[in-house]
Amino acid sequence: MNYNDWTVTNAVSLQSPAAMVPAKPTKARSLTRETLLRAAAQVILDRGVER
Repeated sequence: MNYNDWTVTNAVSLQSPAAMVPAKPTKARSLTRETLLRAAAQVILDRGVER
């Protein structure tokens, strides 16, 4: 896990909509990770615009 993964993970964990998405333990694991990475990237971009 590199710094970017850590940042993305924490950015997602701070967002209530992303945090409320249930993570399925089996089938959706890889899909969930991709979805969360995309969501986190959007969150980071949005926060960059706010500042």
